[in-house]
Amino acid sequence: MPSKNGSSRICSEIPILDMSPLVDGSNIQELAKKLRSACEDIGFFYAVNHSVSNTVIKNAFEASHRFFDQPLEWRMQVHKDRFHRGYLPLGTTKYPGKPADLKDSFDIGVDLPLTHPDVEGGLPLHGPNQWPVAEWFKEPAELYFSAVKSFGFKLLLLFAKSLDLEDDFFLRHYDNPTILMRMLHYPPQSEAKEEGSIGALAHTDYGVITVLAQDPLGGLELERRDGSWIKAPYIPGTFVVNIGDLMGRCYHLDPCNFSKTRYLFSGKALSPYLKSIFFIEL
Repeated sequence: MPSKNGSSRICSEIPILDMSPLVDGSNIQELAKKLRSACEDIGFFYAVNHSVSNTVIKNAFEASHRFFDQPLEWRMQVHKDRFHRGYLPLGTTKYPGKPADLKDSFDIGVDLPLTHPDVEGGLPLHGPNQWPVAEWFKEPAELYFSAVKSFGFKLLLLFAKSLDLEDDFFLRHYDNPTILMRMLHYPPQSEAKEEGSIGALAHTDYGVITVLAQDPLGGLELERRDGSWIKAPYIPGTFVVNIGDLMGRCYHLDPCNFSKTRYLFSGKALSPYLKSIFFIEL
């Protein structure tokens, strides 16, 4: 029986899709059918054999852990700038009438120089990245960003195939797209300062697709079409992929049923949690 609104359970109904055909360039027709079913049924899936190396992922997590272990004053030296790059402290994400999310984060995007026409023209969310003064941070973050960006673009081809569109239907519209990677740190729920505050309140992602890497502590929960919540536990070697609001429209989903996520972490010790978000805007 489905759980009632607000509760959650671990569920095996989130499909695990083998990305091997997409990565090695073989026939993806059957995979595209499975993808479409996943998008229409729940809006989420695990991606396995995605080609992003374990070393790249491990190094990015380690850099994230080390960053969030630094004193707040040190992290604030790279506070979010006008290009929406950098550090966002606890309490930054807050919806009207709701408690603030129990998380802090570090954002990077497509790195464009100040002389780039899109930056000079003031195109929102386009600009250079900013980095902490730490030789151990930039390289693993950039390598991870590049690897998952490449995988995300392959996914766009698969999504197009699943919709019976030309393979480059999405990709041909991209030129310096808005892509955001967010490293997220979720403290334990016991450290919440506001009643009702959790890692991230229920929300949809407004873009096209989200590619997410979990650590073993998990905490991700997904909303089913009937409004009940299920846990999406950590599975080694996988990404969790969900469709954003824009892609949901491509599948003619009811906006009231767009894919929602939330994050709860009940552990006793602080542990960084790395989430790679790809808002690939049409």
